[in-house]
Amino acid sequence: MPIQRSDDHAYRAANGERLHMRESVVALVDVLGFSDRIRDAAHSGVTSELLNQLAEFLHPWHEVLDESASIGDSRNWELKFFTDNLVVAHPITTGGEYELDSLIDSLSLFQISAATEGFFLRGGIAVGEFYMDETIAFGLPLLEAHHAESSIANFPRIILAESARQALFTRVRPRQFEQEAPFWHALLEDEDGQIFINYLDASYQGHFDPPDISAIQQHAAAIQNNLVHFNGVARIQPKYEWAARYHNYWCELWDMPEYLITSVGLLKPKRLDELAEAQHEF
Repeated sequence: MPIQRSDDHAYRAANGERLHMRESVVALVDVLGFSDRIRDAAHSGVTSELLNQLAEFLHPWHEVLDESASIGDSRNWELKFFTDNLVVAHPITTGGEYELDSLIDSLSLFQISAATEGFFLRGGIAVGEFYMDETIAFGLPLLEAHHAESSIANFPRIILAESARQALFTRVRPRQFEQEAPFWHALLEDEDGQIFINYLDASYQGHFDPPDISAIQQHAAAIQNNLVHFNGVARIQPKYEWAARYHNYWCELWDMPEYLITSVGLLKPKRLDELAEAQHEF
C-alpha cells in the first residue's frame, strides 16, 4: 500500500509556521531529447501515443520513488514531475550520507528502468539550502543541479554538481567507497572527471544474485536503435555513443561479452576507491 501523507510535509511545519529553508540533497533529471521527440510526434500525428507512453512509465514510478525515499510513515522528501523532468529533494537530517545514498539508489533504479523503456536520462545532483512544496521549488541547489544537467552532463548520465561532490568526500565515511560497499557500486568517475550514477548496477537486485539480463538486453537494444536513428546527427549521436561505451564498460567488468555493442569501444571510468586521496579529501 502506498504511504499516505496528505497532512505531512518534509519542509513546512504542520502547524502552519512560515516557510523555512533546509539543507537538502536535490536532483533535477531530464528526459534526453524529449523536446525533439514531441516535435517528431506532432509532425507524425502520434503526440497522444507519446504522451501515453510517457504516462504509463512515469505514473508507477511516482509511487515507487514515494516508497523508496521514505522512512516508515515519515515524509522526509519532496517530489515533482514536470512532464519530461523530475525534481526530488531530501532534507538532510542525518549528516548527509544517508540522504545521498537514498537519492542515488532511487535514481539509479529510475534511470535503468527509463533506459529500458527508451527514455534516456540526464541530470544533476546538488546540496544546499532549499525549500519545496506543492507549488514552490526554491533555492540555489536547484539552479546548480539544472546547470549540471544542462551544461555539464552532456551525455545520458546523472552527475554530481560541485556541492554534491564536496558532500560526498567530506560527509561519507571512507569505508563506503571500498570494494563492494554501497558507494563503490553506486558511482563512477568519468573520463572527464565528472562523477555519475552507475545505474546499470541497479540490474542486480542483490550482489549475491545474477543481474536482470533482460534489462541489460533492453538497454543495449535501446542504445543501438538510437545509434541508427541519429547516425550522422552531430548534436545527438555522441550522446548515445557515450551510452554504448558505458554499457560496454559495465558488461566487460562483469564478464558479459555476449551483450557488448560491437560498433563502439569501452568507457574508462574510475571507481571511487581508485581516486587519489591527494585529489579528494575523505
